[in-house]
Amino acid sequence: MMMAEMRDDELELFFEAGRAAAPAPSEALMERVLAEAQAQQAPRAQTPARPAAARGAWAGLLAALGGWPAVTALAAVAVAGIWLGYASPGELDGLTAALWPGQGGYDVVDMIPSYDGLLGEG
Repeated sequence: MMMAEMRDDELELFFEAGRAAAPAPSEALMERVLAEAQAQQAPRAQTPARPAAARGAWAGLLAALGGWPAVTALAAVAVAGIWLGYASPGELDGLTAALWPGQGGYDVVDMIPSYDGLLGEG
């Protein structure tokens, strides 16, 4: 057997009746609940709070950077930057020439300081 569908206004009548007859808890129930709550609070009030552990400078820096996941990502990016800066793949030379035309590319030897640079005249 199929139930007839109710319209919203008919359904709202049931909700209004439910809101009007809201059940109230008995006094005995409220007394039991409050007694149990006070019994649970008493031991906690007597327990002294632990002092916060002192954080060192490294722990503060680690927290400021975002924790271990962020520091790991920074380390990986630093290693990749050093590797790309030192290895200088050939594909990057073409990209550098396209972005800065007329500039000669730098070689790794150009970045290494040497005594020969001080001996030049001029």
